[in-house]
Amino acid sequence: MLVADAHARTEIQITPQLLRRFWDKVELRDECWEWRGATRVGYGAIKIAGRVWETHRVSWLLHHGELPEAKYVCHHCDNRRCVRPDHLFLGTQQDNVDDMLRKGRHNFGKGEAMPNAVLSDAVVLQIWKMRSATGWGSRRIGRELGVSNDAVEKVLAGASWAHVRPQQEQERGMCQKPPA
Repeated sequence: MLVADAHARTEIQITPQLLRRFWDKVELRDECWEWRGATRVGYGAIKIAGRVWETHRVSWLLHHGELPEAKYVCHHCDNRRCVRPDHLFLGTQQDNVDDMLRKGRHNFGKGEAMPNAVLSDAVVLQIWKMRSATGWGSRRIGRELGVSNDAVEKVLAGASWAHVRPQQEQERGMCQKPPA
């Protein structure tokens, strides 16, 4: 059987071997049917004909035969590893974002809570202390701390790490972001 994913502009051949590979990695439970194989950014992943597919999309294709263009396979259950067909629904990117916001699942962390953070709270406080004690510009502070000029400028302008400020700077109002 051939199934089409118009969103990815490709098709996959559903073979007995693919079905066995897929279902061997699914743990059937009363609630979510969880993928127990490889993952990519939290979603189940399986390689088919040289391409990595998200397993919830494969599950949709197995059960429905096609995936319309510009549609996402979204999770009612919010479990990225779930492949249970009645936990999946089609939607646009906006539908997916709206679903996330409605359920309060967004977490736009700050500072060190962000996985790709380059600075730390301690370094940001050091930037403020150096600025206050020396009057140095962002380029000099960056050189001294081994931090990019751009990162220091954003801290001092209040465009990043605005939640980290030395107490005396907050009291004097020196840490306020200037009006645009």
